[in-house]
Amino acid sequence: NVPAIAGKYREGSNFRDEKNDGISVYELNFDFDPQLVCDFIEIIYSGDLYFDSKNAIGFCILADCLNCAEFFEHGKKWVCENMKSEMIVDAWNYGDWFHESCLDYVKNSPELEIDQLYDQIGKLNLNKLSKFTDSINGSKKIGNDVLIHLKLKWIIDQPNVSGCNDLILNTDFSLISEQHKLRYFLKIYDKLESEVG
Repeated sequence: NVPAIAGKYREGSNFRDEKNDGISVYELNFDFDPQLVCDFIEIIYSGDLYFDSKNAIGFCILADCLNCAEFFEHGKKWVCENMKSEMIVDAWNYGDWFHESCLDYVKNSPELEIDQLYDQIGKLNLNKLSKFTDSINGSKKIGNDVLIHLKLKWIIDQPNVSGCNDLILNTDFSLISEQHKLRYFLKIYDKLESEVG
């Protein structure tokens, strides 16, 4: 049922058989809750497919990684048709398959929760953050002040801000108050000072 695991243990396979206390182990590096892996395996074996906003992106990543093509297609379709605020950052981070539905949700959904974006924006790398903020720039729901706060939150969440010069210097401050500009630069200054000090 799981092609990648079956391939490892197929007779004549070139995969190294890693063992832990004499038991064969299939190591999987995954940035989500380990319980999600257990739930995924359970669903594969039971055949009872279900998705929700908490498991859908993780299930898609697992299905893709483990070559479960049919499961992946079901998950991808579900995510695109059921996008929610809490899924946007993980969906954007995972792959281009979800970019259109992410953007549609951000630009058009009355249910968009900006706090969900703030809470998770630090998961994106600099290139994905830039692509995301460039893509939502100018939308009616996301003003310049929200974009600046997303970038600031991202900077604060990073272990260091080296290499972020373009993000910091190319931010458009023309439509925000002097107070917000000052706050933005003070936060960046504090972040830089803590890294140097």
